Amino acid sequence: MKFIFVLPGWEGSASDSRVLRDAINRQNGLKIPKGYYYLVDGGYTNGEGFLAPYKGVAYHLSEWGRNVPRNHEKYFNMKHASARNVIERCFGLLKIRCSDQVYSDKSSRRTWSKFEEDALLNVLEELLVKGGNRFDNGTVRPGTWKEIEKALNVLIPNSGIRASPHIKNKYRMLKKQYSIVFDMVNTSGFSWNDVKKCVQVDNDEAWLTYTQNIKDAKGWRNKPFPMYERLANIFGKDRATGKGAEAPADMVENMNLEAEEETDDFRSVNQNLSLPRGRRKRSRSDDDGMKEIASTFKTMFEHSIEQMRLMVQGTTNDKELATELKSMGLSVDDQLDVLAFMLKKPEYVATFKSIDGEIRGAFVTRVLREVRSSR
Repeated sequence: MKFIFVLPGWEGSASDSRVLRDAINRQNGLKIPKGYYYLVDGGYTNGEGFLAPYKGVAYHLSEWGRNVPRNHEKYFNMKHASARNVIERCFGLLKIRCSDQVYSDKSSRRTWSKFEEDALLNVLEELLVKGGNRFDNGTVRPGTWKEIEKALNVLIPNSGIRASPHIKNKYRMLKKQYSIVFDMVNTSGFSWNDVKKCVQVDNDEAWLTYTQNIKDAKGWRNKPFPMYERLANIFGKDRATGKGAEAPADMVENMNLEAEEETDDFRSVNQNLSLPRGRRKRSRSDDDGMKEIASTFKTMFEHSIEQMRLMVQGTTNDKELATELKSMGLSVDDQLDVLAFMLKKPEYVATFKSIDGEIRGAFVTRVLREVRSSR
């Protein structure tokens, strides 16, 4: 048993068939000997060099037991599963070798309330979408998870929500759910019902065919998913692209090219240094340019520090503010909007705490108007 080709780097949200297609089309990609076939599961389609089982027929060896196949389709599937079982054994052995790093912690599971989910989405929109705390490949920047944790502790005091494992696990789950619905909506015969906030399908046949290939889609037909639009704002640009995927041969080739480029650069520098010319003085324009760059970075850094301070200042007063807004009978969205807006304006917080009763209610109403007008 051995692996003959590896293509790491594809995002987990990408479908198996998409990754396979990329592997075949690469210059140093997967090569299929003429006249031979690779066995693939039901998630793929039959094609040159790839052999899939019959759909809608018993397949896994555990499904057979002592039963004997009654027709050629069942017999083929049984033999197919038996031969393909070596793949499962390969991955099984690989998991055993890494068993000290792969484990399941039941204590990491958490049931999120509607209020907590809304608060998390607000913070993700603020820090990831507007704040830009995410790389182009979708990876969250270092330190951001802790910022999200602190912001949630301000919005939801005493919730006990932690960056790891609660927020990271919830983030992964939301991303997976969004990917499932996004792929369905962008498939022929499927559409998004904006009134019922769910995926609708033209006919049962299209649904059956799709769910036979995409097992995770089962249960999503006509299932309300009201947060889809908000998740599109958060994950919309974070779709699988495969930009980071490289086959081993490609990696070696790219490293050789980089080494050649570095050698050429080094030679060019040496040649320039060896030229018999006087020492060049730095011009005033160079100094001005460096000062301008330094000033820009200083401004950006100070702005980032201030934004971080406002977002994550988990002080007792801010927690009291969140509790007081909650007691005023506002909707969840209104509470979050007012709190986020007021935390950016300390003078508003001071005004809010200095008044009470009807005047406080009128003040909050005015803040809400400002929030909506600024969008």
